[in-house]
Amino acid sequence: MGVRVIDNQTQPLGPILSDTLQKSNSASIASAFLNSSGLQFVDEPLNRILETGGNVRLVHGADLHITDAGAMKRLAALQMNHGSAMSYGVFFDEEFLASGRFHSKLYLMSNSIGKSYAIVGSSNLTNAGLEKNTECNCIIDDRTSSPLIQACFESFRRIENDDALIKPDGEWIAKYERAVHLTRERSPKVSNDLQALFVELRQPTQAANWQVATQVECVIRALQLLSSNATDGFFSLREIEAEAWRVAVAAGLQFVRANWPHSIRKVLNRNTLGKDGLKVFERQYGEESKSGRYRLTSKGRTYTHRK
Repeated sequence: MGVRVIDNQTQPLGPILSDTLQKSNSASIASAFLNSSGLQFVDEPLNRILETGGNVRLVHGADLHITDAGAMKRLAALQMNHGSAMSYGVFFDEEFLASGRFHSKLYLMSNSIGKSYAIVGSSNLTNAGLEKNTECNCIIDDRTSSPLIQACFESFRRIENDDALIKPDGEWIAKYERAVHLTRERSPKVSNDLQALFVELRQPTQAANWQVATQVECVIRALQLLSSNATDGFFSLREIEAEAWRVAVAAGLQFVRANWPHSIRKVLNRNTLGKDGLKVFERQYGEESKSGRYRLTSKGRTYTHRK
């Protein structure tokens, strides 16, 4: 096991984080604050991990004075492009106005030979935290199976499972951006508008995180992910079956890959409006329907588990 301390004085953390991500095939990041200048240190390596079949899990807090909507839009786009391989959440506490209780800074990276790196300390995913501020971070490198590394992963899992975690879509981020602008104005009316907006922001999004258990739930979850930034769009059978397969693999479900496209078509048709199934899918008719295009019904968009 190796341990070293980085305080940004003799060596900044940002380039070290970026270089370590470049050598990794999975990453789990929790940061209280996030901004676009900080995201620049990890954007390209995170995209490389996803493009090469790896997994990324990222959680950050929602601070109206620091966390900017531009960085959130970029992460939402990554999640949209890579589906279940990218897990993205925003910690938005119900007591947000009184106290922001999410204050973690944890960076976990693993490679294909069983080694992991954990960065635990004071640096947020911001330019100040990764480069300019005087900080104190411990970088630990050890076997992925080591008790210390596993304790770090367990801490991250507790963060991911917190009830205050929001899975942001385009609509949620737009509301957050509006809240940021309102905080810069000072008037009783603005204060009331902001309070109302906070209530809306605390509502779960359509693509909230939930555990799939069946093939039809893999398809529902896949369409929730695909449509999180395009709620009126129809998707082809090929797009749906590919995303549903990623969902199934991420959930640890066992299916025969060769039979997957045919069985997904059957699942879609059986549970489409007008059929006897769950009525969670709607098929596009007309010229486009020849190749099979589907979207979720309102029931499908809010589905979280079989009743």
